Amino acid sequence: MKDGEKTKKQLIDEVKILRWTIESSKNGETERKRLEEMLRESEEKMCMFFNANPQSIFLADAEGTIIAANESCAVQLGRGRDECAGLSLYGLFPPGVAEKRRGEIEEAVFTRRQVHFEDICNERYYDNYIFPVLDDPGLVSKVVMFSSDISERKHLEKLLEQAEWKYRHTYEIVTEGIFQTAPDGHLLSVNNALARIYGYASPEDFMHSVADITHLHYVNSACRSEFIRLLKKDGIVYDFEAQMYRKDKSTVWVSINVRTVRDKRKKILYYEGAVEDITKRKRLEAQLVHSQKTETIGKLSSGIAHNFNNLLTVVTGNFELLIRTFQLHDTENREIKAIHDAIGQGLKLCEELLSLSRRQLIRPVETNIGSVITKMEGMLKHLLGEDIAYDLSIDPDIRTVKADPSLIEQIILILAVNARDAMPEGGRLRISAKNTFHDEGQRPINPDTATGERVALTISDTGTGIAPDILEHIFEPFFTVKPDGTGLGLSIVHSIVKQSGGLITVDSEEGKGTAFRIYFPVLQAEEKAEEETSLRPADLTALKKATVLVVEDESGILYWVTDVLEGLGYTVLPAFNAEDAISIFNDHEGAIDLLITDLVLPGKSGQELAETIKVKHPGMKVIFMSGYGEDRIHGADILKNKTPFLAKPFTPLLLLMKVQETIRIVNSEGKEG
Repeated sequence: MKDGEKTKKQLIDEVKILRWTIESSKNGETERKRLEEMLRESEEKMCMFFNANPQSIFLADAEGTIIAANESCAVQLGRGRDECAGLSLYGLFPPGVAEKRRGEIEEAVFTRRQVHFEDICNERYYDNYIFPVLDDPGLVSKVVMFSSDISERKHLEKLLEQAEWKYRHTYEIVTEGIFQTAPDGHLLSVNNALARIYGYASPEDFMHSVADITHLHYVNSACRSEFIRLLKKDGIVYDFEAQMYRKDKSTVWVSINVRTVRDKRKKILYYEGAVEDITKRKRLEAQLVHSQKTETIGKLSSGIAHNFNNLLTVVTGNFELLIRTFQLHDTENREIKAIHDAIGQGLKLCEELLSLSRRQLIRPVETNIGSVITKMEGMLKHLLGEDIAYDLSIDPDIRTVKADPSLIEQIILILAVNARDAMPEGGRLRISAKNTFHDEGQRPINPDTATGERVALTISDTGTGIAPDILEHIFEPFFTVKPDGTGLGLSIVHSIVKQSGGLITVDSEEGKGTAFRIYFPVLQAEEKAEEETSLRPADLTALKKATVLVVEDESGILYWVTDVLEGLGYTVLPAFNAEDAISIFNDHEGAIDLLITDLVLPGKSGQELAETIKVKHPGMKVIFMSGYGEDRIHGADILKNKTPFLAKPFTPLLLLMKVQETIRIVNSEGKEG
């Protein structure tokens, strides 16, 4: 149809269609431009995110050629970002790193799965992820790699590992036992020291044997209950001391510190604590208590022994005077023999009391222990009986020691009697003496004794042995397991050994016997003293006239000594104390040849009295006497100065022999009489 033939309506419709077409075209261009702008903005954002990412990111094809790389990747590779495209990835790294990355990329291509790995490049640590990119057929044509520099993290991990090693090392080498347990008591960890304290070879051995810490056995079960009560009450326990059993059933003293660890909601997470072995400290405390107890008992026994000695001196002296006066013989009269035996028992009891208190006056001389043992052999065989065999072993070249031989005899007798009682069915007693050398590895009763050359006296038996819980108490005064025992024997042995500068060790096993080893210091050449002149019996009726001043606060002893001396022709001046003695000395006309004085007097002592009188009469001889022991009378000084001394109780014969030896009256021609 021609335009002229078209109706107006048709023309208007065509114009509308044309207008719509023009408008649609305009709108399409606008939309295209809008979409292009959105795409550009999206690409800019993607590029910004791509380049701003701290991780190194690159896109590469399956052969490892870089298609695109971000700024971080370019920095890592040491190139500009635009320079990276088209480069082979494997030529940008050291050979070892390149080969590793080639392998990882090939793995991602063939498996079509992400690959994660770490590597080191230029002394930096990297954490890497490779992701495969699939095309339409589902084949991997490209890969994307993300790489993070984790050098700082690795450094911190190394520091943490070192710190953990130091903590673990300290945890294992500390001397205190350390542990952690779950709330139910199940062990979480223990260190070497804790295992060692309880007698286990290793922490693993301990945790395998004692999975639950509550299975540890307290010697006193009440201690365990008290420990749990305190922990529940306070949540923490400090310095809790308890005696516990080890793996081998021996005991150990421990000090325990434990605290409860809770979370923010106060729920118990675990318990942690430390255990210290305080067995040595407890042993030292026990020794201190034992020493203090012995000291207290010693003071008491020393006082008793002194008074008893005074009584025995009077009884012994007057008894012997009666026998001599009436010419009685104890072997012919049962009553006389009973009195004589009772006096002997009293003397022995005094010696035991003084030995127990370490106040017995020891007279150390050059002594051959082998000779002492040999001299006692017959008596020991008789003492032991026929059902106990007796072995004696003495080193032929045994060294001499400085000791009191009578006290060594006392030690041997006490230990031999104990050995006999431990072998009621018979057995064997062995006594040996040999030269040895004591070192710090031995376990002395007297730990302060120095090391060095020793003579070892060993007395062992095959008897019943001593239980471990009894062994630690055997040297305590009055401790005994014998129904009729006094508990003094081994206390006396301990005291004598300590007084003599020696030490004693004990080894015992139930059912197998006991061995006592006593170590006496060897007498060195420079210590050898001159041999003391022994008392010699003399013709007591041939003494020359002499004047003797006797000072004694016990009237019975004073009168007895006076009677004995006056009976043999001496002129005796008796005095009850130092003040009376000085007054008598000043008033007496003529010389006083001899002063016999008790060392312990009321007021001024006997030694002070002697020093006062000898200022005016230096030629006067002195004899000291006392029923006390060495610590009260300074016996060491008396022996050192060789001042004559009479230990109470003493007999009339001993008194007269000491007087005769001491007085040495000088006649007018200067000759000794």
